[in-house]
Amino acid sequence: MEIPQKKKNPIKNFAIFILLCLFVVPVVQLGFKNLFSNHWTPEIEKIIQDKCITGLKTRPFAKGVSNKAITSYCNCTIEKLKSKYKPREVSALSIQDFEAMAKECVYLIKDSSALESQP
Repeated sequence: MEIPQKKKNPIKNFAIFILLCLFVVPVVQLGFKNLFSNHWTPEIEKIIQDKCITGLKTRPFAKGVSNKAITSYCNCTIEKLKSKYKPREVSALSIQDFEAMAKECVYLIKDSSALESQP
């Protein structure tokens, strides 16, 4: 009898990737001054957006997705993040929080891929 294997969950993998790209690396770059800030600054948003765009372009599932769709996805994710959390709260978020944000915005990439693949 074979042991059933777990299905890979691309949304969960995607959320973990977003966690690394958007939040871990920028927090290191921003330093302690902005890490404990109560206000979102253009500097924080720009770093997160740049990491998101650069990171998504390297992922296999984003192959064929337009730059506009990737930028829209990253902007959506940042807006969801800003509406719910302060910059100093980001490091305390759980994987489930990031998964929820990824699910809320991933339609921007899926819809774009479907449209671009049509003749």
